[in-house]
Amino acid sequence: MTRSATIDEQRLALAVQEPKLADLPEADLKNLMRYLFMLVGIRGHNIPAGDEKEFLHLFIRKFYGIHTAAEVRLAFDLAVTGKLECDPKVYENFSTEYFARIMNAFRKWSAVEIRRLETRTPPTISDVDKKQIDLEYMYFLCGQAFDRLQILDKGPTALKTLNQWQKVRSRIK
Repeated sequence: MTRSATIDEQRLALAVQEPKLADLPEADLKNLMRYLFMLVGIRGHNIPAGDEKEFLHLFIRKFYGIHTAAEVRLAFDLAVTGKLECDPKVYENFSTEYFARIMNAFRKWSAVEIRRLETRTPPTISDVDKKQIDLEYMYFLCGQAFDRLQILDKGPTALKTLNQWQKVRSRIK
């Protein structure tokens, strides 16, 4: 029996598909950092500025550039809610060490979750369900074909085709 993916696993599966931090425009990285500061409670004079901010951005791109902004948001969300094995307390100082601590715990968590997602077997579909799916798909394709014929505006020919299609459809049921 397979278990369904949790919300966090679903977020992770979607997050890894976004652009990487190394390729992210500076404005997007600034928005990500604003989110992180608000999430962990960094305010006013404790927000990195100037050279400190520039160094933090360079550090993040260099050592964590393979991750996406969505992964970083997920990592900090998990840390703050106690789902990662790390101390999420920032102690009023958002540093490179603090960022690395959260992201390294996230890497451990995500390695397990990615493996779990990759090895999950999809649910099997019964033969009856497969036939029903095939029948519905055939109806869809016939409807698409009929719509295209109507566009051609063949007049009586389209009406004749519709009647033939309805006869075929009634025999299939």
